[in-house]
Amino acid sequence: MGASHILLTASNNIAGVQRWVESSTVMTEQFQPVIAMYRDHFTAQPHCKVLKIDQQWPGNVKRFIHMKSVITHLGANRWFLWSDCADVVFQRAPVFFDTFGKDIRAIVCSEGVTVGEKPELAPFLSNPRFSSLKDLPLHNAGFFAIRGDFFIEFIDFISSVVATMKVVPTGVDQLLFNYWIAQKRQSIITNESLCLNVSNRFIDTENCTVGDLKDGQGMLVNGRFVNRLEAEYPIIHANGTSKMILQRWKQK
Repeated sequence: MGASHILLTASNNIAGVQRWVESSTVMTEQFQPVIAMYRDHFTAQPHCKVLKIDQQWPGNVKRFIHMKSVITHLGANRWFLWSDCADVVFQRAPVFFDTFGKDIRAIVCSEGVTVGEKPELAPFLSNPRFSSLKDLPLHNAGFFAIRGDFFIEFIDFISSVVATMKVVPTGVDQLLFNYWIAQKRQSIITNESLCLNVSNRFIDTENCTVGDLKDGQGMLVNGRFVNRLEAEYPIIHANGTSKMILQRWKQK
């Protein structure tokens, strides 16, 4: 692989996956797109490296556990851009990765709300281990940049917690990601210009209203997501009902 960094996702053949594949072409000068592909397998484009996993989709938590061997195979000394698949599109490549010193080991993006404001996570906050997260910014576990060796540290942490669970609840991956971040803040920075998280911000995601985001950080103009200065965000992440807004996105 000629690119310095890895753009990594894990997916099976679900609606929206080809949007990730097609839009990732803008990343190829700096990043090698890699898909850890679960059954049912799908056809990717030649610019994507495919690592097939011969099993069904394991869920959002266990997909992380499977990525340890993938990261080791690709080279843990690299920067990785980890992203969800069907709810992510790429508008341009970020340009600043090589400007960070060795002390910075991950770059994360806020969802624009606190952990306690996300209804899916509220039930976990009665646990004393997680209660301190309530008023902290909620960071997206579906998109972040991270050095490979640090990524493995996170996977080892999440594996140790999941090993103690009889049932792995939905949403616990994001909870554990935010808990881990809180313990590692000296090695992590937040960069809101890297990725626009649409998830909690659109005025009317159910009806796919196109307009200003709730917090005024961006808008959809001529099919492209831009900030208040009309500069394009590099990467867009949407989930839940907000995923519908990606149908209005246009590739250049």
